[in-house]
Amino acid sequence: MPIRPLTVLRRPLEYVYRSFLYRHPVRIADARLFCRLSVSRCERPSDDEAAAVAMTRQKTAEHNLNNITRTAAYFTFFERHPEVHWAFLAHLVSRNGGWNMTDLRGSLLPLLLSEKTIAPLFLFLERANALIFHDAYPQLLLYEESKRRRRPPPLQPPS
Repeated sequence: MPIRPLTVLRRPLEYVYRSFLYRHPVRIADARLFCRLSVSRCERPSDDEAAAVAMTRQKTAEHNLNNITRTAAYFTFFERHPEVHWAFLAHLVSRNGGWNMTDLRGSLLPLLLSEKTIAPLFLFLERANALIFHDAYPQLLLYEESKRRRRPPPLQPPS
């Protein structure tokens, strides 16, 4: 991102935020991070738990291709587990974000806004939806796996 002196002077917080946002990847929590946070000794997950984590990551990546696949994944989950109402809410929010994205690429807004204005808005909506899905969908899968095993996940690492 090129340095624009006037932008830095007029909107210093916005400039710092954008610089950080676009230069640093979003860090995903992993087992090493949880071990550092835990006061107790961290044990390796069992083979069964490691397989469940791998499957969760694989399914999340598989459905996080675009807004259409994300929206469908939320709705499919809701159909399998109608007691999880917020999965349906996530489907609706994702679908509405998709409508906004479609409007940006549609026939009317490009007549009113320049591509220079449209492109960052579209990328903002896409990235926001992808990051939310990356956080929320594994939690849904954890619920599903816990229900399948008929036991809740541990609330804290084993000591």
